[in-house]
Parts: sequence; C-alpha cells; structure tokens
Amino acid sequence: MEVVLGAFERRRKYFEDWRRYAEELCVFARRWYSDARIIVFGSVVKGGYDVLSSDIDVLVVTERAPSDVWEIARFRVSVQDYFCEPAIPFELHVVSPEQYEGLYKRLIDKYVEVC
Repeated sequence: MEVVLGAFERRRKYFEDWRRYAEELCVFARRWYSDARIIVFGSVVKGGYDVLSSDIDVLVVTERAPSDVWEIARFRVSVQDYFCEPAIPFELHVVSPEQYEGLYKRLIDKYVEVC
C-alpha cells in the first residue's frame, strides 16, 4: 500500500505544480533543441485531470524534431533521468513547427505556451 501511495504522491506533485515542472522541462529541452517551444495542453490545462489516470500532454515544438522514433525515445528517457523519475507523467510529443501548425494547433482547443 505504501508503494502505491508513494507513486500517487510523486504523480500528484507534477499535476499540482505543472507550470513549474513545464518550465524546468523547457530549460532541459533547450539543451537538446535550442529553439524548443513547450506547449502544455489537455486535461491539466482544462482542469479536469485525474492524478492516477491522466497525463500531462506536452508539445515540444522544434525545427529539429527528429523523425527517428529512437531519437524521440532517447529524449524521453533523458527527461525521465533529468527529473529522476522513471514514471514522470509527461506525455511528450516532439514535433516540427509544420506539424504543430498543420495538425496540433487545429485539434487543441486550450493550451499554455510555457516557453
């Protein structure tokens, strides 16, 4: 039971202070992609999230968005390492500005651009 409560508490801190963690993510992401923009969307922005079942949807918009899934996976793992959290609740979408404008911007109704 303590393990479950510990996992819940670790997740909850990210949801309660998602802006601060998104700002930290911005600093880190710019080490990989100097032009990175961080855009948070989904239930955490709308306010209807559930700590156990939701994630924090994050777009990383960069001209250098990799098409290689392994490169994206390496970035995601490095984010986990940076936050020292293997189960970090960020759902990272690394996309080009063209992908953002052509698809995501039309589908996302509410968002916060962090950087």
